[in-house]
Amino acid sequence: MKRWLVLAFWSVGLLLGAAESEVRVLVIRGADGTEAYGRDFAEQSRLWKEAAGRAGAGFEEVGPEMGEGCLAKAKIKLEEWVKAGPVRLWVVLVGHGTYDGREARFSLTGPDLMPEDLVTVLKPYAGELVFVHTGSASEPFAKALKGERRVMVTATKSGDEVFYTRFGKPFAEAIGGRPEADVDQDGQVSVLEAFLHATAEVKGFYETEERISTEHALVEDNADGVGTRSEVFEGTRPKAGTKVSVDGARARQVVLVPGEEEKRLTEEQRARRDALETELEALKGRREAMGDEGYYAALEKLLVELAGIVTGRGK
Repeated sequence: MKRWLVLAFWSVGLLLGAAESEVRVLVIRGADGTEAYGRDFAEQSRLWKEAAGRAGAGFEEVGPEMGEGCLAKAKIKLEEWVKAGPVRLWVVLVGHGTYDGREARFSLTGPDLMPEDLVTVLKPYAGELVFVHTGSASEPFAKALKGERRVMVTATKSGDEVFYTRFGKPFAEAIGGRPEADVDQDGQVSVLEAFLHATAEVKGFYETEERISTEHALVEDNADGVGTRSEVFEGTRPKAGTKVSVDGARARQVVLVPGEEEKRLTEEQRARRDALETELEALKGRREAMGDEGYYAALEKLLVELAGIVTGRGK
């Protein structure tokens, strides 16, 4: 029996490995600016490539070595992947951004990348988009790209934060599965956990250097275009008494490198589990109106189905 179970899990792993190829990661690496910045951006891209490899995801980098054709190459690759229709598409910008009070740009070797470029190319995409802009003046990109089934992370809270950002490297390290970033200890690091880890690292840097912080990262995943800062969270949940609309519910569920338990689930099981977790969070908000009897009855029903999925007995 034990041998049969091992073989069964091994077979499921092969099938899930094939499914993971439906995840694609595109890193657009901007112009270096200086040699030191160039080394930093190249290291971030390397970390993303390693993470994509561990996830079994498709990976492509478009960088300065492509010269004047960098923007065109990035758009062609995105168009190709949008047509392919992967389950989840990650678009990561690593480099410098600028903002003139009206327009945000991402600095490339050759013509710069603007939010409208991505909006146009990604408009037909029906899968889930994870957009991560680790550079300066990044928030306007997320605001332009907002929408259903879209998780946005930016290193800055506005276009006016135009100085070099330190958010990118700790985020890339975390999303690859850094144990210190795994807040809920489930063997994997979600987008929200990577965001919280990176913001803590950035905050520590400015405090140690006794400098005023010039970057304040945001996460946005509820399609309203208004991001949420890390100070709102306690662990991976909003602090008690938080009244404003808070992002993070979907970012808490999305991972690039899945843990061992996650790998055992089918895509359908993951989708149902995520839906149940969303229902569970909504239920907590209705507890007072429902009363204890109604609340606990609904809670038991959700938890029983969730347990069935996690243990492999559910659909």
